[in-house]
Amino acid sequence: MARPELPFAPEPSAASAHLPVGPASPRWRRFDRLVVALVLVGLCAPWALLLGGRRPKPIENRPLVAFPQLTLTGLLDGSAMRGIDAYLADNIAVRSYAVRVRGEVIRLSGGTGNPQVIRGVDDWLFSRSELEPTCGYDAATVLTSIQAAASTIAAHGGTFRFLAVPDKRAIYPEKLPVDPFPAPCTELRRQAFRAGLASIAPIGVDGWSPLLAKRASDPSALLYWPGDTHWTALGSLQDIRDLVRSLDPSLWSDSDVVISGLRARTVDLELQLGIRRVETTPHVTTRPAMTVSRTDLSVPVEIHNARTIWTTTATGPQRTVPGRTLVVYDSFFGLDYGLVAPYFASATWLHVGDLENHPELAAVLGHFDTVIVERVERAIYTTDPATLLAQLER
Repeated sequence: MARPELPFAPEPSAASAHLPVGPASPRWRRFDRLVVALVLVGLCAPWALLLGGRRPKPIENRPLVAFPQLTLTGLLDGSAMRGIDAYLADNIAVRSYAVRVRGEVIRLSGGTGNPQVIRGVDDWLFSRSELEPTCGYDAATVLTSIQAAASTIAAHGGTFRFLAVPDKRAIYPEKLPVDPFPAPCTELRRQAFRAGLASIAPIGVDGWSPLLAKRASDPSALLYWPGDTHWTALGSLQDIRDLVRSLDPSLWSDSDVVISGLRARTVDLELQLGIRRVETTPHVTTRPAMTVSRTDLSVPVEIHNARTIWTTTATGPQRTVPGRTLVVYDSFFGLDYGLVAPYFASATWLHVGDLENHPELAAVLGHFDTVIVERVERAIYTTDPATLLAQLER
């Protein structure tokens, strides 16, 4: 009968019986040392690059984690060490390459690897914030606030406009995930809000109508970037037209729009996956006969949502909206402000997040003859225009 295998070596020599007899060959020893050296280099090189000041690029559409402020409390409760760990993990020089490789592999598998980015149909991507937005106010409350802001500004001789920009899902619902999320609060409020905007026109500018009309008349026109949260220049053009016409219909002429060549963009939802993807759409220019200059402003507070607050001045042969205009914008107008600026003699551009953080900026910047607030749909129901603009100089 065969002797059963024992779970231990029955004699001293049995444990090494599978190894080559005698010492390792010189070639084997050299190979072994090379492997050890490569492992050590692989472990040490990223840290050497970090100590040498090399940092990865912030490819995920967010800033890199900063080194935490060390305090005694943080050292005792462990939060300081967690912050240091997060800093080191985010700032290793080779991280951007590793994230890209991971993102590409996960994308090929049909996922995203980032819970904030949702894959739709035909490789379209959507932000979770668009599919699961926060609605602090109902439609009636926001509409009342818009009217209150308009009345206050009008009482001092000014003009107010509120431009509502649709979410991508509202214009391309067929690109949503096959297994969709429940109807978001923005969708449930949309009909009432649009009806309310129509009732207070031209104060309220309905951004859905021109985009839906363009989609119906030209289905091949790309109005939003498939791999991005934003609209394309061609998409923004539809709402800019209605905004300008609401202020002065004679300022707009379709002949002032030039579509030529291509515009490329590294799309932000792909960046959140660690993947660098470039998409292209037709390049759009408005009023090429006008000259637009830009001047950055110095303000007494530190802002974080935009690089700066700036003023554009439009000069040339065509009429413009006169006086000083304040544009309180989010990333949709921030992306395409150059298409808007040629229609305004002087426009000051202030990111809505910076105004929310520093309401005093409205007073610091002085008096304005025209005030425009632009908000994307998923942020409308967290916006109180009357409070936002309460400190405007009268």
